[in-house]
Amino acid sequence: MFRRVLVLFLTSFTLTFGPGQAQTTAGLNAPQLYEKGMNALVGSSVTQSGVDAVEYFRRSADLGYAPAQVALGYFYETGTFAPKEPAQALSLYKKAALQDDPLAQWLAGRMVYASMVSPRDLNEAVALLQTSADHGNPFGQYLLGKIKLVRQEYSQSVQWLRKAAEQGLPQAQQQLAIRLRDGQEFPATSLRRMRG
Repeated sequence: MFRRVLVLFLTSFTLTFGPGQAQTTAGLNAPQLYEKGMNALVGSSVTQSGVDAVEYFRRSADLGYAPAQVALGYFYETGTFAPKEPAQALSLYKKAALQDDPLAQWLAGRMVYASMVSPRDLNEAVALLQTSADHGNPFGQYLLGKIKLVRQEYSQSVQWLRKAAEQGLPQAQQQLAIRLRDGQEFPATSLRRMRG
């Protein structure tokens, strides 16, 4: 089941964000190495190999291919088919984020926000999540909305939560409802004027 979910995630990511660069190693370019990694993940019981998949993704990531950097980062973050190394995962996510990859931007921002590698740096998390959110990533929008809430920037928080909620993200819908119920869509001075 886990392997099936992982494959769906990586396949949809590749279809969404395209093939990228065409640098080569051992006669194969980065997208071809990535495809070989995907084939190793979903192959038949004879050809299926997580170890081979990691190696192909590593070679593709070394060539700067963002989808491979994200996939390999995921393996390091979760300890799937590779040692669990959150710092290495964050490094790979950031490399892909620099290529304007919205998924990588969200994943890196999430790790920074959650203090998964070092102390939480909300400014760095905001920078990463802002670009992801600007690309329309509902997960980036949701976390950006949560950070804006922590910073008591209520109207901006509601703006990002609303965008994520409109894309069907249940946790954003719940947070948006709470913010609206508590009157946090408006600055406190506006609420006083409305009530008084």
